[in-house]
Amino acid sequence: MENTIINYHATFSKTSGISEAARANFAALKNSFLSVNKVNYIEKGDRFIKESILLSDSNNGEIINIYHININDISRFLLNNNIDSSSNSYNIAYWAWEFNKLLEEYIDLLSLFDEIWVPSGFCQNVFASYSFKPVIKIPHLIEAIEVEKNKSKIELQDKFVFLSIFDSLSTPERKNTDGLIQCFLDTFPNTTNVVLILKTVNLEKNKRLYKELIEKTKNQNSIILINENYTKKELIQLIDSCHSYVSLHRAEGFGLTLAEAMLRYKIVIGTAYSGNLEFMNNQNSFLVPYQLLQKDKDSGFIKQGYEYAEPDIENAKKILKLVYDNYENLEDIKLNAQQTIENYFSKENIGNLMRSRLEKINVLFEEKNNISLQKNNNLITENIRLKNDIKKYEKNLFIKIKTLLTHKKEKTNR
Repeated sequence: MENTIINYHATFSKTSGISEAARANFAALKNSFLSVNKVNYIEKGDRFIKESILLSDSNNGEIINIYHININDISRFLLNNNIDSSSNSYNIAYWAWEFNKLLEEYIDLLSLFDEIWVPSGFCQNVFASYSFKPVIKIPHLIEAIEVEKNKSKIELQDKFVFLSIFDSLSTPERKNTDGLIQCFLDTFPNTTNVVLILKTVNLEKNKRLYKELIEKTKNQNSIILINENYTKKELIQLIDSCHSYVSLHRAEGFGLTLAEAMLRYKIVIGTAYSGNLEFMNNQNSFLVPYQLLQKDKDSGFIKQGYEYAEPDIENAKKILKLVYDNYENLEDIKLNAQQTIENYFSKENIGNLMRSRLEKINVLFEEKNNISLQKNNNLITENIRLKNDIKKYEKNLFIKIKTLLTHKKEKTNR
């Protein structure tokens, strides 16, 4: 791939799950010994502003662009950016999606890209049902990060800690925070040594959710609400401080924080539906059964016709209580969880997956160029043959005319 340039486009400096995934997968790709350009975008209002980055000269070679900009942001991205449409470019969209259907406006975006990468089999099935182009599963890298132990920003004083992390702008209804709060309070109504930490960000930008969460948690000493931008290390330290990570989600494209908690040797509880089944099973976590429902009308980001899982809260209560009562006996589950992430979602494995796919794309480029070259060679050969045929025809015609004229002259002389 010496003559191929790879550009990785993302909002690398943003605090969000998408940006975190982009940073991790870019690191995995760099680790696979490929030369990759990092193209960072800053969100300003409705626009994505590209930082001034000097990209390598392609020397008329191939260009592979990976656009790790989520599908619901592409329309805004296109306000002042273009998807490379040059004949020597190959464009990949890296998208996660949580539901069984795509909006019409999203379906139209598929034609802009030559290929789609997704982090889970769940996402792969969704996009493959709409696109005739390749849909390739490239999971997220879950990287072990070294942090100082016992350095969490929250003083927990020997309490048993359940933790849930979410972005307040990332479809709260999908994350089902209300269901988790009610589940926790019903399970531990009078227990003083158990707490639930709700770690969020951007809560002030979602006024409805802000009001609801403040109302639901203001008189609950057992619930700690944190709305603050944490560094990656601070977030990992918070995960390290908990005993169990909980997500009673209705749909997930992947479930990055669930996987991170598993890597940190935690008991993870999650709805048995969607992208998190890429790494969660009954041997390494606790899966909450659910009822699959279909939305009968639009509700925020969840549109009419979307399927979603409604977790069984009664079953979830039993699981929370079981984890609390038997925590010391759950070492096998924690170990299985950690080994699953280490074995399948390492920097080496994810980097090799991306490298292998990019090498195949590069071969497609070469085959395409060889076909074009062969066509050109065939055209040149055909032109030469035609020219020779014309010359031969002209020569024969000249001889024929000359013969006729000679015969005519001889006849006249008689």
